[in-house]
Amino acid sequence: MAEGERSGRGEAEIYDDAVWTDGDFEVITTADNVRFRVPSFHLFSSSAVLRNAHSVANGAKCKITFTDPDCETADIFRLFLGLASKGRLLAAWTLDPVRQLVMFLDKYECIQARRLFSSRFEIEIRRSGTRAHDLFLVAAAIGDTSLCRLILTRQAKQVWGKPREGTKAKPLDGTPGWCVWDCRHWPSSTWNCGVPNKYLFALARAFGQGGSSKPLADEFERYLGLVESSNAL
Repeated sequence: MAEGERSGRGEAEIYDDAVWTDGDFEVITTADNVRFRVPSFHLFSSSAVLRNAHSVANGAKCKITFTDPDCETADIFRLFLGLASKGRLLAAWTLDPVRQLVMFLDKYECIQARRLFSSRFEIEIRRSGTRAHDLFLVAAAIGDTSLCRLILTRQAKQVWGKPREGTKAKPLDGTPGWCVWDCRHWPSSTWNCGVPNKYLFALARAFGQGGSSKPLADEFERYLGLVESSNAL
């Protein structure tokens, strides 16, 4: 359960967020029953959808209830508020929270926040000398082909190092010493992590063309284009 103080009675008790307690706009996330009180300018300056909804309401009480458990949880809304208010992003670029945050940004037409997110992600890619496989999955999950290409260009030769702790059923890393783009040595979790199959297929085929003189990123983009064009038929 989220941090904060409880209020209300019955099955749907609402918990006040521990940080966002002062503002003219009330947001409740029903997935975890957390209430936020935030300055409305953070919401209206970031989201075209929320801004338009408020104008249509014509002065009604500033309150909204989020109900989508896929991208409107308290944790994801906190990430959005950090991005909207301070330009602050995730401490760790992990797949599920990033994917859910981008779903929220796209759903509520947070155009500037989405651009800021992409620029911060690009900085992380350029700065990181490890975790190329993880970062590629994140870029693929949010459908950003240009960032996928950047990762493959910068880290085409990266190999798996010492495995991180996972579980037998869900290992985090592939076979040490082998290239992270070789699908024969991916951890089994890669295949069921929710990334669109077209990205995994294109990458597997691109790496499989080991004798090709073309860069891995070019081959990946070529195969991805072939998949997308065939799906459009």
